[in-house]
Amino acid sequence: MDVLIVVEGILCVEAGINLHTIPDGIGVFRMDTSEYPGHCRLLLARLARKHPEIIHNALCDNGNGDVL
Repeated sequence: MDVLIVVEGILCVEAGINLHTIPDGIGVFRMDTSEYPGHCRLLLARLARKHPEIIHNALCDNGNGDVL
């Protein structure tokens, strides 16, 4: 079973999207689709000033200086 939880104030975008077109109050994650087919990693591009604690607690370093 797949579950999708939508969190207000957070966007997941594909590579190539101009972040300057997204309002500052919205947190942005970029989708890294270089994983297995049908899977992706979400790399933090911009954290919103106010973000849910569940997002903050889920963030981690991937060992290459990126935040997942």
